[in-house]
Amino acid sequence: MGPLLTTADAAVMTKGDLVSQAEREVFRERILEANPKCRIIEANGLSGKGSGELADLIRTWPDISGEMVLRHNPPLAICTLCTGELRVSKERHRGILRHLDGFMEYRGE
Repeated sequence: MGPLLTTADAAVMTKGDLVSQAEREVFRERILEANPKCRIIEANGLSGKGSGELADLIRTWPDISGEMVLRHNPPLAICTLCTGELRVSKERHRGILRHLDGFMEYRGE
């Protein structure tokens, strides 16, 4: 597994209703093998299960102020972060941006 999981502070397991309890347990153990310090939260977007636990965890983390740097390069893909940009901010993002209201814009290089 890549550095995004092996160095993560937390992992959120979703779609658990699509697999058996045994498969969920095997997946959980594989996460812990890769990252024993990782906190695992099982969440379900339809029922809300795990959302309170996730919110409580996020509240314990420091606020983001200014620019952030990822711990490692993310895996290959087509987004800005995945092409090697380690700095995280709205100003640094390139590509197609999809806003919550459905509006899309493109920011080129």
